[in-house]
Amino acid sequence: MPILPRHTARVQDYAGAAVVHLRTYAELNRHVIAEGMDGIYRFWLLARSLDPDGRGVVGLPAFLEAMQGFGLNRLHLRRAMMHPKARLFFSFHQSKLEYRSLEAVCLSLGVTPGRSVYIPAESIASTEAFRATLYAAWIAGHDDLHISREKLTAFFKVSADTLRRWENLAGVEVTFNVVEVAPQDEQAAEPHIPRDSRLDERLDRRYTWKYKGKTYYRTVNRYHAPNLERARLGNVRKVTRRVHASLPDENHGVGTSQRVFFTERTTPGNYQEQPGASMRDKGKAVDLPQGVSSLWRFHPWRPVAKKSALCP
Repeated sequence: MPILPRHTARVQDYAGAAVVHLRTYAELNRHVIAEGMDGIYRFWLLARSLDPDGRGVVGLPAFLEAMQGFGLNRLHLRRAMMHPKARLFFSFHQSKLEYRSLEAVCLSLGVTPGRSVYIPAESIASTEAFRATLYAAWIAGHDDLHISREKLTAFFKVSADTLRRWENLAGVEVTFNVVEVAPQDEQAAEPHIPRDSRLDERLDRRYTWKYKGKTYYRTVNRYHAPNLERARLGNVRKVTRRVHASLPDENHGVGTSQRVFFTERTTPGNYQEQPGASMRDKGKAVDLPQGVSSLWRFHPWRPVAKKSALCP
């Protein structure tokens, strides 16, 4: 339903308005990428930015003019309108567009909005750049994000190579974390060490190696999107409560926690924090991925907070 009844809605002309940034929502960003709805989603974001009063109605001429400013045309809009779930975002009329509210969209999709993050408006000009920016905004919506590639590919339903390409496009910083295991802790660390199944098709990349009697293994990466800024909360909390109330109890989830078995960051003599750094043992080199890496030390009994355990 539009915010105003259809027969009383006043179509406003915002053709001259300059759109600098768009307000997105982290979990909604993830969902639209995974479900292939980013095409209609970018028009929904644009329509909201052209209606500062939140009336839910934008004149079609003004909307088309704003689209043209980003290199988009009627063909792009027509393709988006053909999406099976386009009606969850818009009601289309001859001279105007009625866009649905954040609450209505999230309730229809059964997705909580997540934190609000600003993205540059020019990102909607390219499908690839827009998806990369939405991915970066999802990362920006999380504090100190540590997650595996496997989970990221499952969340966004794309390949790991696609994620890496998006990270390069959006300027996402990735820190490759390595865990050091002392000989006396090897038995306790065994369940945490990745097996060969982690190699997948990249058979030349090692996740576990030995150096001077100690075991080292790759663990989850750290992701950070420094180029994006969070927006004010607005009605995010209210919408989240409404979505949770509409879902079955088993979908609500309870607060989960992750134990971290590492003491504070250490800097041994062979520690390097350079792209392409290597750890060498008996003439055999183990190359770390291109990018920044950090070293953690395994601890079997004293979990500590992530902020204390991980490099800043």
